[in-house]
Amino acid sequence: MESVLASLWGLITFAGFVNSLLLPRADDYVTKFKDSVRERERREARRWTTTVRMSPVVILFVVATLVVATSITMDTSTMDLCLLVLTVLAQVGFTGAVRYLVPAVPATIPAINVTRAVDWQQLRSQHSTRQTSVRFVNASTALLDVNWIDWHGHLHPYGTIHPGQHRVQSTYVGHPFLLRTPDGRDAAVIEPLSQPAVARISNTDLPGEPGTPVQ
Repeated sequence: MESVLASLWGLITFAGFVNSLLLPRADDYVTKFKDSVRERERREARRWTTTVRMSPVVILFVVATLVVATSITMDTSTMDLCLLVLTVLAQVGFTGAVRYLVPAVPATIPAINVTRAVDWQQLRSQHSTRQTSVRFVNASTALLDVNWIDWHGHLHPYGTIHPGQHRVQSTYVGHPFLLRTPDGRDAAVIEPLSQPAVARISNTDLPGEPGTPVQ
């Protein structure tokens, strides 16, 4: 019985150590993907978080159950060997959890540099088949209209974003957007990146008088 208790105590201690390594990484998934431009990526982050958090508990439960079963069914001569094997397997499992459940993820979701809306009339969309997306974040105190600039320089409305809100827009590389206030003030030009990214518009990007772009 002493060897069984010693094995269980060792497993619990090692599980706690592994958990201390994995929990900060689990929190990273939510933090780094909270501004993700797609809900699919946020769901993936939540799944990884749950997996990383639960893996030491599951491994500990399985091995502890086997240890107890071994102590009941095995005789003394073979029990110590079985406990040693189970302990080694548990350590391999915990090590694998650290090694394989901490995949490389982007440090941050890329941010798009907001361009001042000066001479946006010269911009044109370029023909492209490379899909991407932009998460427009209205961090300003103004209502913002999203307009796509087409191949001829014409504006096409793509909705409105209220202050403090955001919206995800699927688009193509080379398709610029103009954001302006409802009274006609040109606020910013957003040019999508080759990968999903976030465009954050703040009060510093807002123009002055109606009908005038930010200089």
